[in-house]
Amino acid sequence: MANGRTEIMAVSEEYYEPVVKKENKIEYVDNLYLSKNILNNRENALNYFYTSPFYTSRSHLSLNEKIRVGKIISDDEEGYLFDITYDNLAVLKKNEPEDLVSIHIYYNTNSIFHISLTHKYNVKNIMCKKIIQMFCILNGKIYSSRSFGELLNNKIANIVRNVEKFYDCVNNMMNFNITSNYNFERKMDEQLDNQHMNYRLEDVYISTKKKKTG
Repeated sequence: MANGRTEIMAVSEEYYEPVVKKENKIEYVDNLYLSKNILNNRENALNYFYTSPFYTSRSHLSLNEKIRVGKIISDDEEGYLFDITYDNLAVLKKNEPEDLVSIHIYYNTNSIFHISLTHKYNVKNIMCKKIIQMFCILNGKIYSSRSFGELLNNKIANIVRNVEKFYDCVNNMMNFNITSNYNFERKMDEQLDNQHMNYRLEDVYISTKKKKTG
């Protein structure tokens, strides 16, 4: 307190960035693993994913740890599971090179894998599955995608914006009259009618004289 006044120091509030938003900035690659392994099957791709921070930060909650030590996971076991839900190996197989070195480079460069993080939980004796997040292995690098909730919100927002733009365009071109069975009247016709509404027939002079040509 100075001169009878109380001075309050402003304390800046620390901002905690969401985990998913942080992960979206991460591009992970393990060149040592890629130099020793070929991403030409799902097992190698999943083992590669196990080396990434996307997995290691959640491994203690994952059912994959039980699978990795040889335990069998039952269909009704609850927990989090990382699993590959898509790959393009069938397409790549058609143009596979013949020598081993080329095969190694070919698959590690062109293979694509989608990995989903699924939450398995029980509700009133019914097993439910909810996909929380997606990851992708592309060009030998591992990326994290946005959460499905965030993607859905962005998609809905884009749809709403597009609908609003559509109605703005329609409103600029036409007038909507709800009393005439949802018929649209063009603004151009209305503007022309307003412009000439005071014209009378006697104001119009019609000439039948032919114009001289040549």
